[in-house]
Amino acid sequence: MAQMHPSQLDSKAPPAKRAVYERLAQTLADEFSVIYDISFSDPQDSANRQRRIDFLIIHPDLGLLTLEATGGAVRLADNQWHSRDATGKDNIIVNPYLQAQNDRAAFSRWLRYDGNANQYAMVYNRHIGYAVALPDTDAARANLGLTASPRNTIDQGDLAGLETAVRRVMEHAETNYQIPPQAISVLIATLAQAQAAPRPTVVNATPAAPPALQKAGSAALGTRVIALLVVLAAVALLAIFLLFSHNQTSPPAIIARAGATSTPATVVLDTPTPTAAAPIASDTPFITAPIIATSTLTNTPQLAVGVDAQVTQDGNLRVRTQPTANADIIVKLAPGVKLRIVGGPQQAEGYTWWQVGDWPNASGSTGWCAGDFLQPVANQSALAPTVTLPSPVPSPTALPVLSNPPAPQLAIGSDALVTQDGNLRVHSQPAAAADVVVELSAGRRIHIIGGPQQADGHTWWQVGGWPDSNGATGWCAGEFLQPVSP
Repeated sequence: MAQMHPSQLDSKAPPAKRAVYERLAQTLADEFSVIYDISFSDPQDSANRQRRIDFLIIHPDLGLLTLEATGGAVRLADNQWHSRDATGKDNIIVNPYLQAQNDRAAFSRWLRYDGNANQYAMVYNRHIGYAVALPDTDAARANLGLTASPRNTIDQGDLAGLETAVRRVMEHAETNYQIPPQAISVLIATLAQAQAAPRPTVVNATPAAPPALQKAGSAALGTRVIALLVVLAAVALLAIFLLFSHNQTSPPAIIARAGATSTPATVVLDTPTPTAAAPIASDTPFITAPIIATSTLTNTPQLAVGVDAQVTQDGNLRVRTQPTANADIIVKLAPGVKLRIVGGPQQAEGYTWWQVGDWPNASGSTGWCAGDFLQPVANQSALAPTVTLPSPVPSPTALPVLSNPPAPQLAIGSDALVTQDGNLRVHSQPAAAADVVVELSAGRRIHIIGGPQQADGHTWWQVGGWPDSNGATGWCAGEFLQPVSP
């Protein structure tokens, strides 16, 4: 029997959560630990709002799993998520899969900043997945959108053998990695202590940043101070130069020396002296470029398309077919391996995902990985601050503005590649419940001939031209298509 925390539920627990709690307690083996109803604050939320996780499942070999339990008959209809209770009342609910992803990401950040748990944060966050429990829903019959799959869904049919379903989800998320017993004990003790403490009252005050954030803020402030001092030094140097020039010399005088004859006066530039002759007025403008103080500082390289980066992950970095932790793994790259960023970024599950390629033996393959574990490679060395004194010029000249070509977009008449993890279903109508015309594997090239249309929470495009299509057409969700440059 699993180690349950708390050992029993109070009478106020919702029926769906109680059903999941009881089945977890009855079916999970002894090595599992389950913590119910975790309340915490997201370190990145300035409003200090409380977030909750229904269940945290811990296994020494399978890792961590956050489980969101949603009761009622759940379905997606008309771009809204619904839950029908036992009385037949239909309720509008939030997207349970999006909520589970966001809660998992916030909990991952909390682990990094908590004073007790952060000593094992790297171990925890390397092996944490998410899933949604629907104890009153038959997932095979309900429309749960394109996000739901057996990889992240536990429905009413799984309750009888719940341990099998839990292992299925955790093994697919590849959370499996041995977690030291001491790390498990620290996590359980930390969360038990947080549960026992009174719920904090949110006041209108800015919360103190965690120690790790305070250090990061101090480092950022130090960088800004150094940059400001360099700029001030450049300005001071410019002021000294101007003051010296003003006290020591005068502008070159334009002198007219006329002879006795009626020939025109000859205008020459005379060397300035303390008793220089008065200048001759002239209507011809003389434009002098301003003296510009410039300072070249060391620029911290940033992740961007076209930039080279190297892996910094403690352990092998997983490169996946899609920007999500549940997508299939293409390759695992060791720390220090260099690669090239070719696409992105995309935000998902609390991470910033980049499309990468050109790793050793990539052979043209590309995939997605979290930018948290990549370090951009600098290509230029820093230059010391300099003061540039340009020579006078006759007139300012506008320089051409260079711009990068726009990234290709999905549009009628363009081609696209299938990026779906698994076969992409092409439907007869722009709806997830419509008949399936064909299933296309990742990498297949298609042609967009119609759309877009909004339905079931997705943007649908009409496509054709796939291999052996024979003129057939259908509709698919644009999230799983990557535009191809013409």
